Amino acid sequence: MWLLAWLLLVEGLAAERVGAHDIPLESGLGVVPESSAALSDRLQRMDERLIQLAARLESLTHTVDTQLAQLDNSVLQLYRELGSGRLTEAAAELRGVLQEARVAPADPQLVSTLSQEIRQSEQLLQAQLNDTQQRLVTLLEEGRPAAASPATTTVIVERCSFPDQFQRTDEWRPADCAAVQQRHQRSGVYTVYPPVCGNGGGIRVYCDMDTDGGGWTVLLRRADLPDHQDFNLGWDSYKWGFGNLSAEFWLGNEYMSLLTSMEQMQLRVDLKDWGNASATASYTPFSIGSEQQKYALKVGKYEGNAGDALTYYNTMAFTTKDRDNDKWSKNCAQHYQHAWWNKSCLHSTLTGPYKKGALKSSWAGVTWKQWKGDRYSLKHVELKMRPINYMTWCHKLAQEGVSE
Repeated sequence: MWLLAWLLLVEGLAAERVGAHDIPLESGLGVVPESSAALSDRLQRMDERLIQLAARLESLTHTVDTQLAQLDNSVLQLYRELGSGRLTEAAAELRGVLQEARVAPADPQLVSTLSQEIRQSEQLLQAQLNDTQQRLVTLLEEGRPAAASPATTTVIVERCSFPDQFQRTDEWRPADCAAVQQRHQRSGVYTVYPPVCGNGGGIRVYCDMDTDGGGWTVLLRRADLPDHQDFNLGWDSYKWGFGNLSAEFWLGNEYMSLLTSMEQMQLRVDLKDWGNASATASYTPFSIGSEQQKYALKVGKYEGNAGDALTYYNTMAFTTKDRDNDKWSKNCAQHYQHAWWNKSCLHSTLTGPYKKGALKSSWAGVTWKQWKGDRYSLKHVELKMRPINYMTWCHKLAQEGVSE
Protein backbone atom coordinates (compact mmCIF):
# COMPACT_ATOMS: atom_id res chain seq x y z
CA MET A 1 0.00 0.00 0.00
CA TRP A 2 2.90 2.38 0.81
CA LEU A 3 4.39 1.81 -2.61
CA LEU A 4 1.13 2.61 -4.31
CA ALA A 5 0.82 5.75 -2.23
CA TRP A 6 3.97 7.04 -3.93
CA LEU A 7 2.09 6.79 -7.22
CA LEU A 8 -0.52 9.09 -5.85
CA LEU A 9 2.20 11.46 -4.64
CA VAL A 10 3.41 11.71 -8.21
CA GLU A 11 -0.09 12.55 -9.32
CA GLY A 12 -0.17 15.29 -6.73
CA LEU A 13 3.10 16.69 -8.00
CA ALA A 14 1.77 16.66 -11.54
CA ALA A 15 -1.39 18.45 -10.50
CA GLU A 16 0.68 21.30 -9.08
CA ARG A 17 2.57 21.99 -12.27
CA VAL A 18 0.14 24.63 -13.47
CA GLY A 19 -0.18 26.34 -10.07
CA ALA A 20 1.07 29.77 -9.12
CA HIS A 21 4.24 28.35 -7.61
CA ASP A 22 5.46 26.30 -10.57
CA ILE A 23 9.18 26.56 -11.18
CA PRO A 24 10.16 26.89 -14.86
CA LEU A 25 13.17 25.02 -16.17
CA GLU A 26 15.44 26.33 -18.86
CA SER A 27 17.52 23.40 -20.11
CA GLY A 28 17.75 22.17 -16.52
CA LEU A 29 19.45 25.39 -15.29
CA GLY A 30 18.49 28.41 -13.22
CA VAL A 31 16.18 26.71 -10.73
CA VAL A 32 14.62 28.99 -8.14
CA PRO A 33 13.50 27.19 -4.96
CA GLU A 34 9.93 27.65 -3.71
CA SER A 35 9.18 29.57 -0.57
CA SER A 36 8.62 27.62 2.64
CA ALA A 37 4.95 28.64 2.71
CA ALA A 38 4.34 27.51 -0.86
CA LEU A 39 6.09 24.20 -0.27
CA SER A 40 4.15 23.61 2.94
CA ASP A 41 0.87 24.35 1.16
CA ARG A 42 1.76 21.97 -1.65
CA LEU A 43 2.67 19.17 0.75
CA GLN A 44 -0.57 19.63 2.67
CA ARG A 45 -2.64 19.33 -0.50
CA MET A 46 -0.72 16.23 -1.53
CA ASP A 47 -1.26 14.67 1.89
CA GLU A 48 -5.00 15.22 1.58
CA ARG A 49 -4.99 13.73 -1.92
CA LEU A 50 -2.98 10.73 -0.70
CA ILE A 51 -5.50 10.04 2.06
CA GLN A 52 -8.43 10.18 -0.37
CA LEU A 53 -6.85 7.96 -2.99
CA ALA A 54 -5.44 5.51 -0.45
CA ALA A 55 -8.97 4.99 0.85
CA ARG A 56 -10.15 4.44 -2.70
CA LEU A 57 -7.39 1.94 -3.36
CA GLU A 58 -8.18 0.06 -0.15
CA SER A 59 -11.82 -0.11 -1.19
CA LEU A 60 -10.89 -1.54 -4.60
CA THR A 61 -8.61 -4.11 -2.99
CA HIS A 62 -11.36 -5.17 -0.62
CA THR A 63 -13.75 -5.56 -3.54
CA VAL A 64 -11.33 -7.87 -5.37
CA ASP A 65 -10.91 -10.05 -2.29
CA THR A 66 -14.67 -10.24 -1.80
CA GLN A 67 -15.25 -11.31 -5.39
CA LEU A 68 -12.66 -14.07 -5.11
CA ALA A 69 -14.25 -15.36 -1.90
CA GLN A 70 -17.64 -15.50 -3.62
CA LEU A 71 -16.52 -17.05 -6.90
CA ASP A 72 -19.38 -19.57 -6.70
CA ASN A 73 -21.86 -16.74 -7.29
CA SER A 74 -20.38 -15.39 -10.51
CA VAL A 75 -17.10 -15.78 -12.35
CA LEU A 76 -18.02 -12.89 -14.57
CA GLN A 77 -18.33 -10.58 -11.58
CA LEU A 78 -14.80 -11.49 -10.59
CA TYR A 79 -13.58 -10.48 -14.00
CA ARG A 80 -14.99 -7.05 -13.38
CA GLU A 81 -12.25 -6.66 -10.83
CA LEU A 82 -9.63 -7.91 -13.25
CA GLY A 83 -10.15 -4.58 -14.94
CA SER A 84 -7.86 -3.28 -12.19
CA GLY A 85 -5.08 -4.33 -14.52
CA ARG A 86 -5.67 -0.91 -16.05
CA LEU A 87 -3.87 0.49 -13.02
CA THR A 88 -0.63 -0.68 -14.57
CA GLU A 89 -1.38 1.48 -17.59
CA ALA A 90 -2.15 4.37 -15.28
CA ALA A 91 1.23 3.93 -13.63
CA ALA A 92 2.93 4.13 -17.01
CA GLU A 93 1.00 7.31 -17.78
CA LEU A 94 2.15 8.80 -14.49
CA ARG A 95 5.74 8.49 -15.62
CA GLY A 96 4.88 10.66 -18.58
CA VAL A 97 3.10 13.13 -16.33
CA LEU A 98 6.18 13.29 -14.12
CA GLN A 99 8.31 14.27 -17.09
CA GLU A 100 5.80 16.84 -18.30
CA ALA A 101 5.60 18.32 -14.81
CA ARG A 102 9.29 19.17 -15.08
CA VAL A 103 10.06 18.47 -11.46
CA ALA A 104 12.92 20.75 -10.45
CA PRO A 105 16.24 18.95 -10.17
CA ALA A 106 16.93 20.82 -6.97
CA ASP A 107 16.18 17.50 -5.30
CA PRO A 108 17.38 14.78 -7.74
CA GLN A 109 17.16 12.16 -4.98
CA LEU A 110 13.40 12.73 -4.76
CA VAL A 111 13.00 12.30 -8.52
CA SER A 112 15.07 9.11 -8.47
CA THR A 113 13.13 7.72 -5.52
CA LEU A 114 9.77 8.44 -7.12
CA SER A 115 10.79 6.80 -10.39
CA GLN A 116 11.97 3.71 -8.55
CA GLU A 117 8.74 3.51 -6.56
CA ILE A 118 6.70 3.79 -9.76
CA ARG A 119 8.55 0.85 -11.30
CA GLN A 120 8.14 -1.23 -8.16
CA SER A 121 4.45 -0.37 -7.95
CA GLU A 122 3.90 -1.43 -11.55
CA GLN A 123 5.53 -4.77 -10.84
CA LEU A 124 3.45 -5.21 -7.70
CA LEU A 125 0.20 -4.42 -9.50
CA GLN A 126 0.98 -6.80 -12.33
CA ALA A 127 1.92 -9.54 -9.87
CA GLN A 128 -1.38 -9.05 -8.05
CA LEU A 129 -3.31 -9.29 -11.31
CA ASN A 130 -1.45 -12.42 -12.39
CA ASP A 131 -2.04 -13.99 -8.99
CA THR A 132 -5.76 -13.20 -9.18
CA GLN A 133 -6.05 -14.79 -12.62
CA GLN A 134 -4.15 -17.87 -11.50
CA ARG A 135 -6.33 -18.26 -8.41
CA LEU A 136 -9.41 -18.09 -10.61
CA VAL A 137 -8.13 -20.75 -13.00
CA THR A 138 -7.11 -22.98 -10.09
CA LEU A 139 -10.54 -22.74 -8.47
CA LEU A 140 -12.27 -23.56 -11.72
CA GLU A 141 -10.00 -26.53 -12.35
CA GLU A 142 -10.92 -27.84 -8.90
CA GLY A 143 -14.49 -28.07 -10.09
CA ARG A 144 -16.11 -25.22 -8.19
CA PRO A 145 -19.34 -23.91 -9.77
CA ALA A 146 -18.80 -21.14 -12.28
CA ALA A 147 -20.73 -19.37 -15.00
CA ALA A 148 -18.14 -20.17 -17.66
CA SER A 149 -14.82 -21.86 -18.22
CA PRO A 150 -11.63 -19.78 -17.87
CA ALA A 151 -11.17 -19.67 -21.63
CA THR A 152 -14.78 -18.68 -22.24
CA THR A 153 -14.73 -15.99 -19.57
CA THR A 154 -11.53 -14.51 -20.94
CA VAL A 155 -13.12 -14.15 -24.35
CA ILE A 156 -16.19 -12.51 -22.83
CA VAL A 157 -13.91 -9.97 -21.18
CA GLU A 158 -12.24 -9.29 -24.52
CA ARG A 159 -15.47 -9.10 -26.52
CA CYS A 160 -17.36 -6.81 -24.15
CA SER A 161 -16.09 -3.31 -24.90
CA PHE A 162 -14.91 -2.26 -21.46
CA PRO A 163 -14.98 1.50 -20.77
CA ASP A 164 -12.26 3.44 -19.03
CA GLN A 165 -12.00 2.50 -15.37
CA PHE A 166 -12.42 6.07 -14.19
CA GLN A 167 -15.32 7.12 -16.41
CA ARG A 168 -18.53 8.54 -14.97
CA THR A 169 -20.70 5.88 -13.36
CA ASP A 170 -23.96 7.81 -13.71
CA GLU A 171 -24.02 7.48 -17.51
CA TRP A 172 -27.23 5.98 -18.89
CA ARG A 173 -26.49 2.33 -19.69
CA PRO A 174 -29.50 0.37 -21.03
CA ALA A 175 -29.39 -3.40 -20.50
CA ASP A 176 -31.30 -4.28 -23.68
CA CYS A 177 -33.38 -2.77 -26.49
CA ALA A 178 -36.45 -2.57 -24.26
CA ALA A 179 -34.47 -0.22 -22.02
CA VAL A 180 -33.05 1.66 -25.04
CA GLN A 181 -36.62 2.53 -26.05
CA GLN A 182 -37.01 4.65 -22.93
CA ARG A 183 -35.00 7.30 -24.78
CA HIS A 184 -34.87 6.27 -28.44
CA GLN A 185 -37.83 5.52 -30.70
CA ARG A 186 -35.98 4.83 -33.95
CA SER A 187 -34.93 1.33 -35.05
CA GLY A 188 -31.19 0.93 -35.48
CA VAL A 189 -27.90 -0.20 -33.99
CA TYR A 190 -27.31 0.61 -30.32
CA THR A 191 -24.95 -0.47 -27.55
CA VAL A 192 -26.53 -2.29 -24.61
CA TYR A 193 -24.86 -3.07 -21.28
CA PRO A 194 -26.05 -6.35 -19.74
CA PRO A 195 -24.99 -6.47 -16.07
CA VAL A 196 -23.68 -10.01 -16.61
CA CYS A 197 -21.19 -8.74 -19.18
CA GLY A 198 -18.92 -7.47 -16.40
CA ASN A 199 -17.41 -4.06 -15.60
CA GLY A 200 -19.97 -2.20 -17.69
CA GLY A 201 -19.02 -3.94 -20.93
CA GLY A 202 -21.23 -3.28 -23.94
CA ILE A 203 -22.67 -5.31 -26.83
CA ARG A 204 -23.69 -3.83 -30.19
CA VAL A 205 -27.20 -4.93 -31.18
CA TYR A 206 -29.94 -4.00 -33.63
CA CYS A 207 -33.10 -2.72 -31.92
CA ASP A 208 -36.49 -3.01 -33.65
CA MET A 209 -38.59 -0.13 -32.33
CA ASP A 210 -41.40 -0.51 -34.90
CA THR A 211 -42.83 -4.03 -34.55
CA ASP A 212 -45.69 -4.49 -32.07
CA GLY A 213 -44.67 -1.69 -29.75
CA GLY A 214 -40.92 -2.03 -30.27
CA GLY A 215 -38.21 -2.82 -27.74
CA TRP A 216 -37.04 -5.94 -29.63
CA THR A 217 -33.41 -7.10 -29.69
CA VAL A 218 -32.91 -8.73 -33.11
CA LEU A 219 -31.07 -12.06 -33.06
CA LEU A 220 -31.17 -13.09 -36.74
CA ARG A 221 -32.01 -11.45 -40.05
CA ARG A 222 -32.20 -12.93 -43.56
CA ALA A 223 -33.18 -10.52 -46.33
CA ASP A 224 -33.34 -9.98 -50.10
CA LEU A 225 -30.13 -8.01 -50.56
CA PRO A 226 -27.55 -7.69 -53.38
CA ASP A 227 -24.92 -9.44 -51.27
CA HIS A 228 -25.71 -12.26 -48.87
CA GLN A 229 -23.92 -13.25 -45.69
CA ASP A 230 -22.57 -16.81 -45.60
CA PHE A 231 -24.35 -18.67 -42.78
CA ASN A 232 -22.65 -22.04 -43.38
CA LEU A 233 -20.12 -21.37 -40.62
CA GLY A 234 -18.65 -23.15 -37.60
CA TRP A 235 -19.19 -23.20 -33.85
CA ASP A 236 -17.02 -20.21 -32.97
CA SER A 237 -18.68 -18.01 -35.59
CA TYR A 238 -22.13 -18.82 -34.24
CA LYS A 239 -20.85 -18.40 -30.70
CA TRP A 240 -19.76 -14.78 -31.16
CA GLY A 241 -21.95 -13.80 -34.09
CA PHE A 242 -21.22 -12.58 -37.59
CA GLY A 243 -22.56 -10.40 -40.39
CA ASN A 244 -23.72 -6.79 -40.59
CA LEU A 245 -26.22 -5.63 -37.95
CA SER A 246 -27.89 -3.41 -40.55
CA ALA A 247 -28.16 -6.25 -43.08
CA GLU A 248 -27.91 -10.04 -42.56
CA PHE A 249 -26.43 -11.32 -39.32
CA TRP A 250 -26.47 -13.75 -36.40
CA LEU A 251 -26.09 -11.94 -33.06
CA GLY A 252 -24.16 -14.75 -31.38
CA ASN A 253 -25.13 -17.64 -29.11
CA GLU A 254 -22.98 -16.32 -26.26
CA TYR A 255 -24.76 -12.97 -26.28
CA MET A 256 -28.17 -14.62 -26.62
CA SER A 257 -27.32 -16.72 -23.58
CA LEU A 258 -26.17 -13.68 -21.59
CA LEU A 259 -29.21 -11.58 -22.49
CA THR A 260 -31.75 -14.32 -21.76
CA SER A 261 -30.09 -15.04 -18.41
CA MET A 262 -31.06 -11.57 -17.09
CA GLU A 263 -34.83 -11.98 -17.16
CA GLN A 264 -37.59 -13.97 -18.86
CA MET A 265 -37.83 -13.23 -22.57
CA GLN A 266 -40.37 -13.65 -25.35
CA LEU A 267 -39.17 -14.80 -28.78
CA ARG A 268 -40.82 -13.49 -31.95
CA VAL A 269 -40.29 -15.00 -35.42
CA ASP A 270 -41.28 -12.76 -38.36
CA LEU A 271 -41.54 -14.42 -41.78
CA LYS A 272 -42.25 -13.08 -45.28
CA ASP A 273 -42.63 -15.01 -48.54
CA TRP A 274 -41.84 -13.88 -52.10
CA GLY A 275 -45.40 -12.60 -52.56
CA ASN A 276 -44.83 -10.37 -49.51
CA ALA A 277 -47.33 -12.31 -47.41
CA SER A 278 -46.22 -12.36 -43.77
CA ALA A 279 -46.67 -14.58 -40.74
CA THR A 280 -45.57 -14.54 -37.12
CA ALA A 281 -44.77 -17.07 -34.42
CA SER A 282 -44.04 -16.18 -30.80
CA TYR A 283 -42.79 -18.27 -27.87
CA THR A 284 -43.05 -17.41 -24.19
CA PRO A 285 -40.74 -17.84 -22.37
CA PHE A 286 -37.54 -18.20 -24.39
CA SER A 287 -33.94 -18.75 -23.34
CA ILE A 288 -30.58 -20.05 -24.56
CA GLY A 289 -28.34 -22.11 -22.28
CA SER A 290 -24.64 -21.58 -21.67
CA GLU A 291 -21.88 -23.01 -23.82
CA GLN A 292 -21.48 -25.82 -21.27
CA GLN A 293 -25.12 -26.63 -22.07
CA LYS A 294 -24.29 -26.42 -25.79
CA TYR A 295 -26.49 -23.33 -26.08
CA ALA A 296 -29.61 -25.47 -25.63
CA LEU A 297 -32.89 -23.92 -26.79
CA LYS A 298 -35.81 -23.53 -24.39
CA VAL A 299 -39.16 -22.27 -25.68
CA GLY A 300 -42.55 -22.10 -24.03
CA LYS A 301 -46.10 -21.48 -25.24
CA TYR A 302 -46.56 -20.90 -28.99
CA GLU A 303 -48.84 -18.20 -30.42
CA GLY A 304 -49.21 -16.85 -33.95
CA ASN A 305 -50.28 -17.64 -37.52
CA ALA A 306 -47.06 -19.09 -38.92
CA GLY A 307 -47.46 -22.54 -37.40
CA ASP A 308 -45.26 -23.99 -34.69
CA ALA A 309 -41.97 -25.10 -36.22
CA LEU A 310 -39.81 -24.52 -33.14
CA THR A 311 -41.31 -26.48 -30.23
CA TYR A 312 -40.08 -29.60 -32.02
CA TYR A 313 -36.53 -28.44 -31.20
CA ASN A 314 -37.20 -27.57 -27.56
CA THR A 315 -34.28 -28.47 -25.22
CA MET A 316 -32.05 -29.36 -28.19
CA ALA A 317 -28.38 -28.36 -28.24
CA PHE A 318 -27.04 -26.17 -31.03
CA THR A 319 -25.41 -27.91 -34.01
CA THR A 320 -22.94 -26.48 -36.52
CA LYS A 321 -21.08 -28.10 -39.38
CA ASP A 322 -18.11 -28.72 -37.07
CA ARG A 323 -20.06 -29.58 -33.88
CA ASP A 324 -22.72 -32.29 -34.26
CA ASN A 325 -25.26 -32.30 -31.40
CA ASP A 326 -28.40 -33.38 -33.30
CA LYS A 327 -30.31 -36.69 -33.18
CA TRP A 328 -29.85 -37.61 -36.84
CA SER A 329 -27.36 -40.27 -37.88
CA LYS A 330 -25.60 -37.59 -39.92
CA ASN A 331 -24.97 -33.91 -39.23
CA CYS A 332 -27.95 -31.73 -40.24
CA ALA A 333 -25.87 -28.56 -40.30
CA GLN A 334 -23.31 -30.16 -42.57
CA HIS A 335 -25.74 -31.99 -44.84
CA TYR A 336 -28.29 -29.18 -45.32
CA GLN A 337 -25.91 -26.26 -44.70
CA HIS A 338 -27.77 -24.77 -41.76
CA ALA A 339 -26.64 -24.48 -38.14
CA TRP A 340 -29.59 -24.75 -35.73
CA TRP A 341 -30.94 -26.45 -32.63
CA ASN A 342 -31.35 -29.51 -34.80
CA LYS A 343 -33.10 -32.71 -33.78
CA SER A 344 -33.82 -33.98 -37.22
CA CYS A 345 -33.31 -31.43 -39.91
CA LEU A 346 -36.20 -29.79 -41.71
CA HIS A 347 -38.85 -28.28 -39.42
CA SER A 348 -37.19 -24.87 -39.65
CA THR A 349 -33.96 -23.95 -41.41
CA LEU A 350 -33.74 -20.19 -41.01
CA THR A 351 -29.94 -20.20 -41.35
CA GLY A 352 -29.96 -22.24 -44.56
CA PRO A 353 -28.70 -21.10 -47.99
CA TYR A 354 -30.60 -18.04 -49.25
CA LYS A 355 -32.71 -19.05 -52.27
CA LYS A 356 -35.83 -17.75 -53.99
CA GLY A 357 -39.11 -19.59 -53.57
CA ALA A 358 -39.62 -23.25 -54.40
CA LEU A 359 -36.71 -25.62 -53.85
CA LYS A 360 -36.61 -27.99 -56.79
CA SER A 361 -33.49 -30.03 -56.24
CA SER A 362 -32.66 -29.65 -52.56
CA TRP A 363 -34.29 -29.01 -49.19
CA ALA A 364 -31.46 -26.60 -48.32
CA GLY A 365 -33.01 -23.14 -47.99
CA VAL A 366 -34.53 -20.63 -45.55
CA THR A 367 -37.63 -22.58 -44.52
CA TRP A 368 -40.42 -22.72 -41.90
CA LYS A 369 -42.14 -26.03 -42.50
CA GLN A 370 -45.43 -25.31 -40.73
CA TRP A 371 -46.10 -22.23 -42.88
CA LYS A 372 -44.80 -22.80 -46.42
CA GLY A 373 -43.47 -26.33 -46.15
CA ASP A 374 -39.90 -27.56 -46.13
CA ARG A 375 -39.32 -26.95 -49.85
CA TYR A 376 -40.02 -23.22 -50.02
CA SER A 377 -37.26 -20.72 -49.25
CA LEU A 378 -38.50 -17.50 -47.64
CA LYS A 379 -37.72 -13.92 -48.63
CA HIS A 380 -37.31 -12.27 -45.24
CA VAL A 381 -36.83 -13.69 -41.74
CA GLU A 382 -36.14 -12.12 -38.34
CA LEU A 383 -35.77 -13.62 -34.87
CA LYS A 384 -36.10 -11.09 -32.07
CA MET A 385 -36.73 -11.02 -28.33
CA ARG A 386 -37.82 -8.68 -25.55
CA PRO A 387 -38.76 -9.04 -21.86
CA ILE A 388 -42.03 -10.86 -21.17
CA ASN A 389 -43.33 -7.99 -19.02
CA TYR A 390 -42.46 -5.37 -21.64
CA MET A 391 -46.01 -4.30 -22.57
CA THR A 392 -47.07 -4.07 -18.92
CA TRP A 393 -44.00 -1.98 -18.19
CA CYS A 394 -44.64 0.33 -21.16
CA HIS A 395 -48.26 0.80 -20.09
CA LYS A 396 -47.08 1.80 -16.63
CA LEU A 397 -44.64 4.34 -18.07
CA ALA A 398 -47.41 5.82 -20.20
CA GLN A 399 -49.69 6.16 -17.18
CA GLU A 400 -46.95 7.88 -15.20
CA GLY A 401 -46.32 10.28 -18.06
CA VAL A 402 -42.68 9.37 -18.54
CA SER A 403 -41.23 11.43 -21.39
CA GLU A 404 -39.23 9.69 -24.08
